[in-house]
Amino acid sequence: MKKIVSCLFIAFSALAISACNLSSGGTSGGIYVPNINNSVDLTVYDEDEYKTEDETYYKSDYINFIMSVRGYYQSNIPFYVAKDNENLRIYDNMYFYKGDYFQLMSKDYRYIWATLKDETTEYLTPLREQGEDIQVDVKKSGVYKITLDIKTMIMDFEYKSEIQTPYYYPFKTCAVGTLVDNKVVYTDMEENPTNPDEFIVKNYEVGAGKLYSFYDKYTHVSNYKFTVNENSKKYISESMFETSVTFNITGEVNIYVNRKTYEVSVEVSDPSKLTYDCLTYAHGEFITLTPKDPNVPYIFEYKYEATSDVGGYGVVSDDVPDFYNKSYKKYELTVEESSLLGNNKGKYYFKKPGKYVLTIDLLNLILSVEKEAE
Repeated sequence: MKKIVSCLFIAFSALAISACNLSSGGTSGGIYVPNINNSVDLTVYDEDEYKTEDETYYKSDYINFIMSVRGYYQSNIPFYVAKDNENLRIYDNMYFYKGDYFQLMSKDYRYIWATLKDETTEYLTPLREQGEDIQVDVKKSGVYKITLDIKTMIMDFEYKSEIQTPYYYPFKTCAVGTLVDNKVVYTDMEENPTNPDEFIVKNYEVGAGKLYSFYDKYTHVSNYKFTVNENSKKYISESMFETSVTFNITGEVNIYVNRKTYEVSVEVSDPSKLTYDCLTYAHGEFITLTPKDPNVPYIFEYKYEATSDVGGYGVVSDDVPDFYNKSYKKYELTVEESSLLGNNKGKYYFKKPGKYVLTIDLLNLILSVEKEAE
């Protein structure tokens, strides 16, 4: 029915093919509908996170609910059966974020189902290839209730609420990966003995401007989407891709990732042993700066001459220049207040023409300005 991509096959290669007694089924509206008997298909799932007084949760021996939430790829998601209709399987209180997706797949890999009763683009929408639905893409973050009718293999959904307090499904393993000689090299991360919610890799060599991503440890199918801890942004930046980060420095660091908050943080034992990169754009090209003092590698100095004086009212066209890391991402620097500078809606400019010395502190992400000595 559908062509299964290789990464899906890898993800489920460890799963046993269903042995439940199913007839060959038939088609309805172009959708293959298996003949499923709940008495042989359902297995009670009683893990703690799904134990409730009101519902009994099950897993299916034939239909596999697959989802990727914030890059965490999970399969065989438990469900409960509607009390008034045994043909309705309900996946309730599902936290989905924009960019996530889900689908149904038979355990023998032969069929994929991703057809919605209501095809709306505001919340969810099917992704089609060659006219067939292969996955449901999430367009609006929220808490959802997904209902599968096994007599039609069509899903209905309810958008229950917006997400007031973010919840991310805790992942079980983690590895950091980066490209080396056109090949992704993975380094396993271990559980932090002092914090069970964290994974850690110590003395990990990073390079400025390189992309780093975080995956599940065994198959590397999950490519987690992370945010960067505020206190670590002097070392690491979120890239244009949510699944990757770049470092502003070169050297050995300790990296921590939190399985519940999906946050990356970095620890540095000695900032003076790192190599920092600082670029600015001038005269139509990027210019690489060198540290003011080799023994203090995170302090840079840049001389700038402001020349424009519009109407004698101030140098409103000569903005304080921006500075970038090696992957051309702008540093978010705090500008020290100075009588030499004006501020227009958060953008600093020189008040008067003249020659200035700008000091860029990349350890503390501070920029200061003074007049150049004559």
